[in-house]
Amino acid sequence: MSALLPSVEHFIQIGDHQQLRPSINNFLDLSLESDRGKLHQLDRSQFERLSVGQPGRPSMPFAQLNVQRRMRPEISTLIRKTIYERLEDHPSTTQLPDVVGMRKNVFWLDHNNMEDDGGNDTNHHKKSKSNKWEVQMVHALVRHVVRQGVYSTRDIAVLTPYTGQLQSLRAAMRNDFEIVLSDRDEEALIKDGFTVADTTIDNAATEQQVKKKPLEKKKLSGLLRIATVDNFQGEEAKITIVSLVRSNKARKVGFLKTTNRINVLLSRAQHGMYLIGNTDTYSFVPMWQQVIDMLRAQDFVGPSLELCCPRHVDTAIQVQQVEDFLSPVNAVINLAIMLARGPPAASLAANVSSM
Repeated sequence: MSALLPSVEHFIQIGDHQQLRPSINNFLDLSLESDRGKLHQLDRSQFERLSVGQPGRPSMPFAQLNVQRRMRPEISTLIRKTIYERLEDHPSTTQLPDVVGMRKNVFWLDHNNMEDDGGNDTNHHKKSKSNKWEVQMVHALVRHVVRQGVYSTRDIAVLTPYTGQLQSLRAAMRNDFEIVLSDRDEEALIKDGFTVADTTIDNAATEQQVKKKPLEKKKLSGLLRIATVDNFQGEEAKITIVSLVRSNKARKVGFLKTTNRINVLLSRAQHGMYLIGNTDTYSFVPMWQQVIDMLRAQDFVGPSLELCCPRHVDTAIQVQQVEDFLSPVNAVINLAIMLARGPPAASLAANVSSM
């Protein structure tokens, strides 16, 4: 507002009010996400007020970019049919390659493993959420994708809405990958009270899992980006793996009921997107129900991930639990894939060959 001097003749604003709204540091109950805040709308930007309009005031004219060049059509359709009705796919998006090692480029792995209740010593941050089962599945899926020898860890982003899950993912995966967090996520962890001691606790739990699974002791090279959804806005990755965390009988999804946040979460991936979550918990949010219905219509929702060998795409390898990734059949297939590809996959193959 300070830029709107009487001498200004032409004023242009650039943005997208359908993405995340401004953050409120104080008076959190005055945001649009609370009943009391609907009157004050402290987090409603001037851009949104002008482009959408307000009661008694006409909306300002605006132009919208309608051609997207990031996502394959199976991904972009999720936001086109819910938010951006005029969104079009550039012809180049139809030429994006399939995700190697996966039968489908988009998939929601549906499960009913409950989120951590926060009542034990290893999860004492009650204002954040985590889900240990999803941590293990995300870890195993990232390892599988990297071992195909096509995608580096820099091509993959692991996203989650909660700092509690962010901390658990970092602790579980740091033995295999060089974990990269943004400065904003580092600050969010500190703000929410996560310390080095928490990482030590999580590492102790991870080591118990590692003792049962020798394959997970092997080090995979490369930097891996893990981020909260809010702090990944404006960024992209060839493959995103999303841990939705919430899974409870009360069907509470917290701030993931906000369409702006759902929009950001669904629009980060280029080649492939894999969601891990409880559809029963999320189906009570209208936009999530639309997304789930669209995915189900294309057979992109199920209790099993379908992996595959690039040379035998029609032969599906079913994965329902983390142990399925570590079965002798899957391990041999992974090794065969990497050896067949040769360098640069050869160095990764050495990590598996000793099992």
